[in-house]
Amino acid sequence: MCDFRFRSVGAGVVAALTAGTAASVPYTMTMLDPGPWLGPQATSINNNGHVVGTTYDLAGVVLSSVGLYWDGFASAPVATTGLHGFAKSSLLHVSDDGVAVGSAALTSTALPNAVVMMPPFSAGQQGTAVLLPTLLGDGRGFARAYARNDAGVIVGTASTVLDQQSPSEAVIWSDHNTITSIGTLDSGDTARATGVNNNGVVIGESNTATNRATSRGFVWTEGGGMREVASAVAGGISWLNDINNSDRLVGWTADADGASQAAFWNAPDAQPTLLRTLFDGQAESVVTAVNDSGVMVGDVFDDFGASTAVMWMDDQVIGLADLIDDPLIIVSRAIDINENGEILVFAFDSGTSQAFQAVLTPIPAPGSLAVVGALGAAAVRRRR
Repeated sequence: MCDFRFRSVGAGVVAALTAGTAASVPYTMTMLDPGPWLGPQATSINNNGHVVGTTYDLAGVVLSSVGLYWDGFASAPVATTGLHGFAKSSLLHVSDDGVAVGSAALTSTALPNAVVMMPPFSAGQQGTAVLLPTLLGDGRGFARAYARNDAGVIVGTASTVLDQQSPSEAVIWSDHNTITSIGTLDSGDTARATGVNNNGVVIGESNTATNRATSRGFVWTEGGGMREVASAVAGGISWLNDINNSDRLVGWTADADGASQAAFWNAPDAQPTLLRTLFDGQAESVVTAVNDSGVMVGDVFDDFGASTAVMWMDDQVIGLADLIDDPLIIVSRAIDINENGEILVFAFDSGTSQAFQAVLTPIPAPGSLAVVGALGAAAVRRRR
């Protein structure tokens, strides 16, 4: 766990982080092979180098989603649309055992149902797929799975009305045959569960009866039920993107001016801790992912909406572009981080004007974050 120094700011706390970089270059970058697909959106990387995401087939009359599975991030992706008769699919999360979850449908016009896809995925091998139950029964209505823990518990969302994606409720699939609604916040009509850790703590977002237009982050536990996560200011909004197995929640919370600020919560009922950005005056920020070592990644934004990907750890906030030996590469978004310190990112090559996704890997090799700790100790300059 990171040893942050804090100072109080209103209802929240600001982590006293130093912006810096290292004297050495501690990461390599491997571009994700997009295969034949235009602009795939990878969303999850596990500890064994499997990556999943989604792209879209632009060839047909009806725009169809295509789930993609990289069996090792240096390999070409396998498309899961077409497997098992699926006309469309999307993959959102991959567990360490290689099992992926998302949604799929047997026709291009049908509402998707939540799906679990189990490897192997390779040329000539389709793996196994299971469509999960819906709240309306018999595969009716809409459902999507967003995350799965090591015990096989899956969380997501499911509609409560036929032929529509909403109204919806956050749901848990305790196995492939059982779905349980955990509801919405304050009688809202739309909610989804987007993360679950090995302790069974669930995170997500929901609107409320008094504010249908705006969703806010929630945390759910079996003993405590669903409650809104604390915000930095009274009446403010917070949003959760990830949770680790120490029950650290990460995302953003609105400040007194309504701007989103990167934050973490050290327990489901804790107050948020605000995180600094790289430069003074950067407008907004967000944490997108956290691993079990407490290392967080995310994005900071300037007044024009341009983003820069960063890492927060060991009293440091570090621009991810500073970790690779190529001054032409701009790392704009951090998507996910695994226990090996491998980071899934969006990047841009200013020399070739090429946008792409990539995985940043610590040197000498994954398996230890010691090199990242050395990065924090070797900060040599301060950004302004």
